[in-house]
Amino acid sequence: MRIFQKYLPIFAVFAIIGVFFLHTKIKEKSPEAYLSLRGAGADLTQELLRSITEIALKKGTPFAVNVVAAAVEKNEITSDDCHLLLHLVGHGAYQRYGNDFDAIFKANQGRICLGGYLHGVEADIAATSPNFREDLWRFCVLMKEKNVANGPCFHGVGHSVFEITKSVPESLGRCDALQGGPEPQLWDCYRGVFSELGNVLLGYDTNTGLPFIPPTIEGVSKEEPYQLCDSLPEKYQVSCYSQLAKVFYSSDISQSIERCLVQVRAVAREVCVNTIFGVSTRVILETKGLDAIVAMIEKVPEAYQPHAIAGAWEGVYSHIEDGAGFSWQELCNKLSKDIDSCLAIDKAGGPVHAG
Repeated sequence: MRIFQKYLPIFAVFAIIGVFFLHTKIKEKSPEAYLSLRGAGADLTQELLRSITEIALKKGTPFAVNVVAAAVEKNEITSDDCHLLLHLVGHGAYQRYGNDFDAIFKANQGRICLGGYLHGVEADIAATSPNFREDLWRFCVLMKEKNVANGPCFHGVGHSVFEITKSVPESLGRCDALQGGPEPQLWDCYRGVFSELGNVLLGYDTNTGLPFIPPTIEGVSKEEPYQLCDSLPEKYQVSCYSQLAKVFYSSDISQSIERCLVQVRAVAREVCVNTIFGVSTRVILETKGLDAIVAMIEKVPEAYQPHAIAGAWEGVYSHIEDGAGFSWQELCNKLSKDIDSCLAIDKAGGPVHAG
């Protein structure tokens, strides 16, 4: 008995340690608990960028998706960071499951974060599959059947083919090679090409979120990116205007809009305003409410307010799909005019895209 009493403090210490490790083990069984063991904010984003691939390998793709979903739901990372992280998980999902698309879709979380997970899967199919066209067609069919696509198929393909080829004409040709399949509209693939080009012009690495020194790309100017769009066949132009508008984007929304409105062609100005508002709305709603979006819309010249509203719809809905507690109707009702046309966008299921 005396021996037991002598070593009781030591037994107590080991018991506490055992309970701690058991508690930690239990906590790590849920994505939310897994996050609670780590930091928050910008540091969490960087930590997840470093570790998300390993998390998927060790604990499974569904767990990795749920970790990212939990982080964005708790407002510990932004929607854009979430998209980037899910893109990485999607790449890994195809590498892990191959053409077992049922397993890939089981890990999916609906339409969160602009479909980053599914875009990553598309990108990896385009980059690695020996039968990429047939595999992408089948993947697209399933996306439509499951009603999980944020828009037409193949946006991730566009990113991937430009990353591989570094050539706009060749990338657009690879998008066009997908004609005849289940997706009659290929503009989201075109948008993926120009989005990746825009990232390169800005020196932004799509796979890591890290900056780099932008290379010189023949025929493309960061100062006048729309010159490229104007030189392309008409079917690519709107997609080009919409995605290269990111080059004009800054935290000073008025300055961004000014760069849109100096463009020569009316369609370029309209599409540019639409895109700037889509991006701005998504970013502003991370920290502010709908009133800030309404004030921003009503500062735009009246002729361009319908395009601003259409862009804002996409930004608002990206948050609604991530579980935000507001509706599009609430924003429309706050406008001083154009309320009916604003509500009509929602009834139509969003603005109609020309490309």
